[in-house]
Amino acid sequence: MGMTQKIFQFIGIPRIKIPIKANEVNSDTITKYLPKIFAAHAQNEAKIDYCYNAYLGKHDILSKTRLYSDDAGNNNKIVENHFFAQVEFKKGYLLGNPKEYAQFIGKPNEQEGGQTSESGKTDDIGFLQKYNSEQNLSSVDTDVTEFAYATGVGYYFIIPKRDDFNPHYESPYEVYCQDPRNACKVYSSYIGEEELFDIIFVHITDENNNKKIILSVYTKTEYMEFTTDVLGGSFKLTTQPEPLIFKDLPLVEKYFHRQKISITELGLTIQNAIDLLTSGSLDAFIDNANSILALMNVDIDSETTEKKLEAFQKMKKAGLFLLKTNNPAAPADIKQLSNSINHKDINVKYENLIKVMYDTVGVPLSSGNVTSGGDTGQARLLGNGWENAYTIILKDIRSLIRADKKLLKKMLAICKFSPKTKDIIQLNESEIEIKYNINRSDNLLVKTQSLQNLRDVNMPLETSLQMVGIVSDPHSVATEWQREIETKKIEQEKENNKQQDNKLP
Repeated sequence: MGMTQKIFQFIGIPRIKIPIKANEVNSDTITKYLPKIFAAHAQNEAKIDYCYNAYLGKHDILSKTRLYSDDAGNNNKIVENHFFAQVEFKKGYLLGNPKEYAQFIGKPNEQEGGQTSESGKTDDIGFLQKYNSEQNLSSVDTDVTEFAYATGVGYYFIIPKRDDFNPHYESPYEVYCQDPRNACKVYSSYIGEEELFDIIFVHITDENNNKKIILSVYTKTEYMEFTTDVLGGSFKLTTQPEPLIFKDLPLVEKYFHRQKISITELGLTIQNAIDLLTSGSLDAFIDNANSILALMNVDIDSETTEKKLEAFQKMKKAGLFLLKTNNPAAPADIKQLSNSINHKDINVKYENLIKVMYDTVGVPLSSGNVTSGGDTGQARLLGNGWENAYTIILKDIRSLIRADKKLLKKMLAICKFSPKTKDIIQLNESEIEIKYNINRSDNLLVKTQSLQNLRDVNMPLETSLQMVGIVSDPHSVATEWQREIETKKIEQEKENNKQQDNKLP
């Protein structure tokens, strides 16, 4: 039994870097380095494509073969797609509640002499949220994050809209999820590794049925196109550089690990082992069920092998075998040959592989049978990996939010650049907090009881929420809670005053 396992010679998705600085970027320097860039992207593209297909269920087990050609009829290929389960969990855990953009209202602004910024008194954040809703940004976030977890990298593509939009309910920008197999960002190899330009690869077939690739190159100031064949043999500048009105790069790169390693790559060897164990166990089960009968020291009286087999099948169907021993030293006998396998040992190995795989990527096991040895709720949470999942997702957020902030900066820049919205939104990215709303409702009863105990000893509300870990954003919840307390207090005072007035003669 065997299968072909894919092996890559590099970890993650390496950055594409060239030895020039930002002020040296032009059509000539880009042309010079395009062969190197194309070759590097081709390697990355092959890995991204493999990982994404593996996430969708195209695993190495599909190339499995049996040792003997006669066993081809019993060559089971079982795909247990744990990659899909893990990526889908990460997407749901991270973005099941869409991320939010919250403004720091009423906080002093150092650039304005410690006074509250004017933007804090407007509905700027409301317009930003309205624009993001119009662009269905929550769905774009999900798609980009899917690529980031499944392949190691995902891309936002953001550009300004034309002028034919209503700024009161339509966004001045357009945001898409760009397939990382057809895009790359090029960096400088100098200190700081500054972003130099972005490339979108468009595969076309011309009128002569020749396949070509158009390279749409965006620098911070210009747009240009190159054409090449599918092998990248030569590159031709097909459009002269056109100046860009909005001076910024359109791609925003998103990843959860700085090496841009994917969940698929992290668990690839374990996934292959799981698929092989499952498929091989089924093969062995069928081999054992289809056992072979061996006639010892006896022959069937027929002229040809075919007729012997026909006579054997008739006796087997009739439930009767006639055996005759001519040599007492070698008595006639019938033995059953089978390929038995210890499924208990295989199940132990299988469960160990599953646990290691899920712990590595920070995804809890859904089975309630896995515990840490205790029967309490918290022990089950630890045993099934929920605490580990929460710890790792917090780490992921610290990396993923880097892209969110870059995207936010481009959104605000476009709003300020567009003549229709430059007076509507005057926010700065430093005034906005991006929040992921992770569901922390596990063991809710214990946490609410703890919260009540802390409140009984006059612990500050925000501090209490932080200590029990019941919400992902203690500050906002505490502010809203306190506002609600003040509102009810005022209503109660009004009711008391009304009752007092009714008692007066």
